[in-house]
Amino acid sequence: MKRILAVAILIIGAFTFASAQCSDAERQKLVAWDQSVGDAGVRGDRTFLATAYAEDYRGLSPSGVMLTKAQVLDNAMRQYEEDKANPQGAGRAKYDHYDITCTPNTAVISHRTAATFRRPDGAEQTNYSRSVHVLEKRGGNWVMISNAGHPLNDAANLLYMERDLIDGSLHNDTKMFERVAMDDYVSVNPQGMVVTKAQGLANAKNFKFDAIDTDDVQVSVHGDTAVVTGRANVKGKMGAQDINGQYRYMRVYTKDNGHWRAVASQITPIVQTPARP
Repeated sequence: MKRILAVAILIIGAFTFASAQCSDAERQKLVAWDQSVGDAGVRGDRTFLATAYAEDYRGLSPSGVMLTKAQVLDNAMRQYEEDKANPQGAGRAKYDHYDITCTPNTAVISHRTAATFRRPDGAEQTNYSRSVHVLEKRGGNWVMISNAGHPLNDAANLLYMERDLIDGSLHNDTKMFERVAMDDYVSVNPQGMVVTKAQGLANAKNFKFDAIDTDDVQVSVHGDTAVVTGRANVKGKMGAQDINGQYRYMRVYTKDNGHWRAVASQITPIVQTPARP
């Protein structure tokens, strides 16, 4: 197991230097290939899956179990039959946060998986993991030769949520904020004003960001409560006003029916202290 993980890490490192050979168009094709493998599992297409996995495939599941090609296909078909027999309890998977490198004949695809299923008590639960697929082109077609997956803890998932919220701000897209923020969410803005969720959504159209670069991001999880802090270098405008500068921010989350929801935040400008004469 350690050897396979070490090999996967070495492969990823090697691909970093070769990633310039992987165009955006090639990356999109690899995303489509990856999602087609997931779709084949949902519809129980064993024939397609058999062409997607190499005969010598070896993979490490998020639960730490080493699997062969035959075991992967058998597990996929077993899950398909269970879902067909109980469609209301069937799980669904979403893949996002792709990171892809490739050469003409080899590729590494890494992504997050959000697997949502219904618990016996009727409530929905989502488990997150991250996978690294190693592909090789054989006979002109991509096949998966190895995979390593691991579950993501709460702190990692909160970092992804923060990244999605920042991406939404950059593109003036409020859908993520609307979904994550509780209805009674409040924020203290850099001017010291308390802003509600409704006010924040109404004001979003006034902001135009050219860049939001974050660093020193820390996550503290305390049971069903979490605090995220970080520093942001911002380039942008609020209406005609320039808001370029460095800011410290804090966001507080709570778990609501198993899902992390934002309840409060504060943004403070970093003031440079003048040097003493």
